[in-house]
Amino acid sequence: MRDDTGDTESAAPTPAEVRARWTSLDLLLLAAVTVAAAFVRLWSIEQWSFDAYEAVTWRAVTQPLDAFAASEQSRFPLVYLLLRWLIDAGVLPGVTEGWLRLPFAFVATLAVPLAAVLARPLLGRGVARLAATALAVHPLHVMFGQTATPVGIATTVVLAAGVVAMRRWWGSALLLVLLAGACHPAGWLAGAGLVVAAADRHGRLPALPRWLWLVLLLPATVLLPRLWIDAGPAVLLLALVTLWQRPSAVAGLSLAATLPLVGGAAWWWVDAQAATAAIVAALPTLLVLAAWSAVRFVAVVVERLQPTRVARLVAVAPAVMLLGELLTGTFLYFVVFAGGRPDWRAVQRAAIAHAIPGEDLRVAAGHGLDVLRTYLRSNHWRASRTDPHPGIHVDPFVDDDVAIARLLAAPGALLALDHDEYARLRARPELAAAFHTVGVWARPERHGDASVYLLQR
Repeated sequence: MRDDTGDTESAAPTPAEVRARWTSLDLLLLAAVTVAAAFVRLWSIEQWSFDAYEAVTWRAVTQPLDAFAASEQSRFPLVYLLLRWLIDAGVLPGVTEGWLRLPFAFVATLAVPLAAVLARPLLGRGVARLAATALAVHPLHVMFGQTATPVGIATTVVLAAGVVAMRRWWGSALLLVLLAGACHPAGWLAGAGLVVAAADRHGRLPALPRWLWLVLLLPATVLLPRLWIDAGPAVLLLALVTLWQRPSAVAGLSLAATLPLVGGAAWWWVDAQAATAAIVAALPTLLVLAAWSAVRFVAVVVERLQPTRVARLVAVAPAVMLLGELLTGTFLYFVVFAGGRPDWRAVQRAAIAHAIPGEDLRVAAGHGLDVLRTYLRSNHWRASRTDPHPGIHVDPFVDDDVAIARLLAAPGALLALDHDEYARLRARPELAAAFHTVGVWARPERHGDASVYLLQR
C-alpha cells in the first residue's frame, strides 16, 4: 500500500515484529555484547595520555568553586561536580589516567543495553540487537568511553530519557533530559528528540517531506566531512537510506538524529569541538537508523529471492559490512592510533630530562598548553598564595616577536608543538634555526597527524 505522500510502507516493521518480546537467546546475546563493550572500553584505558578534553576536565575539578563558577564549564556543571565529589570523597582512589576515566567508561558501557531497550519497542528485536552490537564496537563511542569528558555521559542519559519516555513516565523523562543538558549542551537537543521518538512509538508522527528534511539538514552539511570520518561511511550511508525512505516508524528517530547535528553545526562556527560532541550525541540514534536499513534489507531479499545460500549472504551483506567497518576502526584505534591522542606524557618526561641543572624548567606550548600544565603543574589551577610548582613554568607559545624574544632569552627553553605548529615553525627559518629537536613522538590519527615535537633552544 501507499501512504498519502506516495511512498510505500512495505519496508515498515509489522506490529508483530514490534510487539515481539525478548527471547532467552536475545538476553544472552545482549549480556554478551554488554560485557564485550565493557572489556573494550577498559582495555588500555590507563595507557593513553590525557588529551585536550581531559585537560579541561582536570582544570574544572581542581580549580576553586568560585573560579569554576566563572568558567564556561559552569554552564553544564553536573559531570564536573560529580567528579569533584568522587575525588574528594575518596571514591576514586587516585587521579591517574585510568582512575579518572573509569566512571566515564562505566557509564558509556550502559549506553549499549539502553540502545537495545530503546530500539526494540520501536523497530523490533533484530534492529535492537544490531544497533547495540554496533554501538559496542563503534570506535568513536569507544574513544569517548575512554575519555574523561561529559558528552559521553550525556549521551547515555539521553538514551535513558528515551527508554523512560517509552513507558510514558513523562516526569522522569523530563528530569533525565534536564540532567542530560546539565551534563553537556548537546544533551538538550538529543534528549528532546529521543523523547519525541519514544512518544511516537506507534508511528503516528507524519513523515516529513523529503524537501523539508533537506532544509533541516542543510546547516549540518558543514559536518559531513567529520560525519564521514567519525560516524563512519557505512553508518552514514545506511542512515541516509533510512532518512530518504522516510518510513513512519522512524520519523521520530530521524528527528532525534537530526536535532543535535543541526545544533552542533550552528555552534561549530564558534567552537570547532562542538562538531565532534554533536556527532557523539547523535551516534546511538544514527546507529539505530543504520541498523533499520540493514535489517529491512534482509527482509526484502528473503521475500523477493529464493532462500538459497547466496541469497542469505546477499541479505546480510550490509550488516556484515557495517560491523566489519566498525571492528576495523576499533582495531586501528588501539593498535595504530594508540588511543587517538598525542603522547603528552612522554613529552613531560623528556622535558624534565632535558632541564638544565640550576635553571628553571621553562616550556612553551601551543595546543598542548593545558595538557602539559596538567602533567608538569598538576596544582596549577588550585588556589594558592604561592606558586605550587616553583621553578616549573608552562607558558603559551605565541608566535609574535616579543614573546619569541622572551622565550629565546630563557636558558634551555623548550618548545612543545603539535604537527601543524611545528610545520609553521619550520616555515620561519630564522626562528627554526634557534631550536634543535630533542624528541619526536609520531602518532597518526583518524583525521590528521597527532605527532608532537619537543625542541630546545
